[in-house]
Amino acid sequence: MADIDPPLGFGTENKLLLEPIPFSVKVLAPESLFAGKFHALLEREWKQRAKGRDWYDLVFFVRNDIPVKLDYLSEKLKAYHEKSKSLGYNPNIPLSNKKAISMLEQRIQQLDVESAKNEVYPFVEDKDQLSLWSQGFFLDIAHRVRFV
Repeated sequence: MADIDPPLGFGTENKLLLEPIPFSVKVLAPESLFAGKFHALLEREWKQRAKGRDWYDLVFFVRNDIPVKLDYLSEKLKAYHEKSKSLGYNPNIPLSNKKAISMLEQRIQQLDVESAKNEVYPFVEDKDQLSLWSQGFFLDIAHRVRFV
């Protein structure tokens, strides 16, 4: 589903694609994409179970050294902050790197890792990589997140 009224603060870039014919398209910049994914990790409730693809993407962004655009994450949280209120988010206080990580740590503590693995399993070629998944694994990943 497309967000037809997104909060402001995201960055974009132009990408040149060559197939099926050469054309240019405006897309979200990687750090804005990661902010959106970070927001999904904090807020998303998906059919009462973990959405493993969100957690897989967290690892992808960190592994590829893509930072989170903090001001865009803050704007998304201000616009949609039902779940993050329970994580201590207050839209009247500027969001800091430390607070964002603290909120992610809380979500990791709530994560049903087995449910997340089961959801993402059909989409992963190398199933062995999922053997690392645990709350400890995701806490380590969380501490590697960078912000811009």
